[in-house]
Amino acid sequence: MLAYNLVRLEMAQVAKENQVQPTELSFVVALNYLQYEWRTLASSSPGTLPKHLQRLRQRLGDLLLPQQRRERSCPRIVKSVPARYPVKKVRKP
Repeated sequence: MLAYNLVRLEMAQVAKENQVQPTELSFVVALNYLQYEWRTLASSSPGTLPKHLQRLRQRLGDLLLPQQRRERSCPRIVKSVPARYPVKKVRKP
């Protein structure tokens, strides 16, 4: 839970810096990128942390999701499940 909240917090900061909504950033992409950066950050000196954080936020800002299509040609509907066995109709006399 802590890692999830830290990723979301960083995404919110990146969204604020780029003047976009936080929902326009991909959580999975941000998580993967943060994991990659964490591995490279572990081997660097503590004095370079602000520089790495700034580069990280800049790169996350470049990974915006594409705009969603608002006008669908086929609206989504719930399809009925076909019956497994045919149903016999009972005739009334």
